Amino acid sequence: MRRTIIAAALLAAAGCATAVSDSLERRGVSTRDVAMQRLDAVADAAENSASSLRRADSELIAVAGLDGSALANQIGKAGAACDGAAHAAQNLRIEMRTARDAGARWFTSWNADLAYQSTEARRREEAALDAAKARHLRLMADFDLAAAATDGAVAKCADETDFLKKNPSKLAASAHRGAREAFSAAAADAIRRLNAARAEATLFSRWAAG
Repeated sequence: MRRTIIAAALLAAAGCATAVSDSLERRGVSTRDVAMQRLDAVADAAENSASSLRRADSELIAVAGLDGSALANQIGKAGAACDGAAHAAQNLRIEMRTARDAGARWFTSWNADLAYQSTEARRREEAALDAAKARHLRLMADFDLAAAATDGAVAKCADETDFLKKNPSKLAASAHRGAREAFSAAAADAIRRLNAARAEATLFSRWAAG
């Protein structure tokens, strides 16, 4: 139920993000600048997602060796951290979708402007437009891979906290150590991909500004 509420809230946030983009364009902010702002938002969401995964990993690692009320308390912390990671992962998906939409509007506007260029200038601009489209597509593909890895890690985190809540004992936690190690590995892979995509987003923004 809690995850359904989170998903509904994030869907509403996606609508708000699109409305903000529309408002900015009506106020004269260029479609290019809006696209860059939306990429910045994706990068921020990716950073938050990576941070949330690190926290979840830390909280799950801390389960080892505990028993009784201390274990129950730590399981609660781990569950909250996993919920936070799930929320961050969903928000990343929303920001990615908004960035894709903003990029498409930028490229459509750019293409429309070509009609007012001389033949020589049009050729140069068409080449630049094609390069921007291709680079933006690759960037969003990098975020797709990072988001998929993040979703996988979040699923492992949820599975492990669900198991621990149903089996809150030192013996069960010890026997299930391999599942937590699998989550740690998945989280590390997702964090690496998230950071790499963020770095590419920064490079793209600098390239587009030039």
